[in-house]
Parts: sequence; structure tokens; C-alpha cells
Amino acid sequence: MVPRLELFAFSIVLLLLLSQPVVAYADWQYTTWGMTPDEVVAASKGLASRTEDAEKGIKLAVGSHTANGIDYSVSFIFSKGDPRLSSVYLISKDPGVCPTISNQLTDVYGKPESKSASGLATITKWRSGQANALIQLVQIGSSSHCEISYRPIPKPGSGL
Repeated sequence: MVPRLELFAFSIVLLLLLSQPVVAYADWQYTTWGMTPDEVVAASKGLASRTEDAEKGIKLAVGSHTANGIDYSVSFIFSKGDPRLSSVYLISKDPGVCPTISNQLTDVYGKPESKSASGLATITKWRSGQANALIQLVQIGSSSHCEISYRPIPKPGSGL
């Protein structure tokens, strides 16, 4: 069971990310930003499925992903109203691999754009122009919870 403080911190991070204006124009794995939930499921070839989540219709598809020997559960986050894919969250199924994940992301995307730590979490961010994606690694506690988020880089002039 996830301690209440970690769940609260995760909820705040998720809320902050979802409140950012995003105009999608990039891809993650087998998906394209802006896809509908059914399009994501079809493109996944069995790796994702539809869900009617308690998060008020924001998370409408879930799946699994393996990268570099690490298994993740995947949440596909969609915009409200006319649901379109706006971000992807990968949560490691092995709580002890956060340092390895951080090293792997650095190998792929280079030096992080920023890194900040508080008593609750360490947040590391990368920007990939090639993938047109913002990548964020959130480590809550000392390697006890590790998640990666991908979202498209907003187009210039698309919001604040």
C-alpha cells in the first residue's frame, strides 16, 4: 500500500502536469499525441486496454511496457471533453530501479535540463527536440516510487 503522503505528492505532481496548456505534435512509442483512447488501444497491438478510471475520465487507457529490462505499468492521459492523448506515465514495477532509470534517461536524452529535490521527491527533467517531448522522472522517497512522464513540447504561442 502506498503511504498517504506519497499518494498526495503524486496527485499534486499529476495535477500540475495536467494543468499545463499543451498542443500536441509528437509521438511516444506506438502512439501519436492527440490520438483517441480507441486509437491508442488499436495502435498498441494488445499492450494497452480501455479503462473507465475514477480520475473523471482523464485516464482512459492503461498498458504495460518494457524498456532496457525494466517493466512498467503505463497510464495514457487524455484531455477532457474530446479525449485526446496528452501525456503518458510509466511507473516502474520494481521500486529499486530509480537510479538505473535516471542513468538510462540521461544516456538517451543527455544531461537533464533541471533537477530539484525536496523532502518528498526528486524531479529530473529532460527536453528532447528530436522526439518533441518533455520527459520528467519523479522519484518519491528514496527509490520507493519511480515514474516517468512524457508529454509533447507545446508549440510556440500556444499558451502561457
